[in-house]
Amino acid sequence: MERAGNNMKKCPIPDVGKIWSKPMKEIRKSAPKVVFTVAKPINAQGQESPNSLADVGFRTPSKFLKAPNGCVSTLYLRERLYEVKFPWSYVKIELKKKSFTDEIDRYGGFGAHAHYTGAVKHQGPFTDFILEEKDAWASPEIPVMQIALPFMLLTDDPEVWVDVVPSDRNPNYKLPIATVGGFMPIYGWTRGLSWAFEWIDTSVEEITLNHDLTMFNLLFSKPVKLEYQEWNEDFQKQWNQIANVSKNRRATNELYPTAIERRPKKVIRNKWFSK
Repeated sequence: MERAGNNMKKCPIPDVGKIWSKPMKEIRKSAPKVVFTVAKPINAQGQESPNSLADVGFRTPSKFLKAPNGCVSTLYLRERLYEVKFPWSYVKIELKKKSFTDEIDRYGGFGAHAHYTGAVKHQGPFTDFILEEKDAWASPEIPVMQIALPFMLLTDDPEVWVDVVPSDRNPNYKLPIATVGGFMPIYGWTRGLSWAFEWIDTSVEEITLNHDLTMFNLLFSKPVKLEYQEWNEDFQKQWNQIANVSKNRRATNELYPTAIERRPKKVIRNKWFSK
């Protein structure tokens, strides 16, 4: 299998001026492909690990609204911006400060619990949620939480990376949380996504999230053609390269050159050869 090689130690920077100076129709026509897929990792028994929701519930991110005034600067930004919706319905997260704690408490004296509520058939625990240990918090009084998402983004264009940026498109929600942004060079570091957020106002002890909520936005380094493809063996191999490395290793960015060296030149299949 042909590898990407050693000449990709860093993310190349797109020639933004060259791209931006073109008509938008031409930009869209030449935009590289990015695949959105729902991961189904293989467990130790050689079986697919089931997700907590059917694949159809994990919606492909949608492109942001058109520029309201036709401004080319706004248009170029929004051409690269995609909204990611919360997949589940009626998930309640509760956060409470414990009455008694000690110095070895790994969660800063807080306890958190997530479960389904309201008009859903399943009222059990919501297992895709974790409260991070306090060593991962930016402030000792502001807990950090994550919701694991079986999403994966892949591209064969080394100039494409993605930033996770907060959304301000939730006027019906008054949430005491703030999204933690991030950067991902998806050409070589194709790990799963997650929604990390800080619980800024701890006087609010519960929130309910629904499928109309925008979790965050994806901002790509340049305009792309985003499409869904079904999980396949090639995606599984890329997942295996990166999966769970952050559980037992810090400074994972130092592993990026190795990931590039081991990456095949092509990961995305043509649609006619997708099965």
